[in-house]
Amino acid sequence: MKTLRKNKLVSAFLISAVLSVIAVVALTIGGELHKPLKNWLADMFTHHWVGKGVLTFVGFYILGLILQYTGVRGIKSVIKLIYLLSIVALIGALAIIGFYYYEVFIAIH
Repeated sequence: MKTLRKNKLVSAFLISAVLSVIAVVALTIGGELHKPLKNWLADMFTHHWVGKGVLTFVGFYILGLILQYTGVRGIKSVIKLIYLLSIVALIGALAIIGFYYYEVFIAIH
């Protein structure tokens, strides 16, 4: 019973982490492309970086707590979610690097 509960909790927070990575990438690129979003983050949280961090942190924990009641049960599913998180984090990092590379070296301003 304890293992089942732990697997559900871990899987819930892994799913939440995957969605948090996607959210922070979307907020980062979206804030650069849509200035009102960046300005709103700065106005609400004193700086747009702080805003992205606070929203992602709060969303991560709220979503993780909600998902713990529907999380997967098996260890194989948890391992698949760990791989998924790794892939999403890598793709997210490459997306941000690629976006800034494009903005600095290719886009004409």
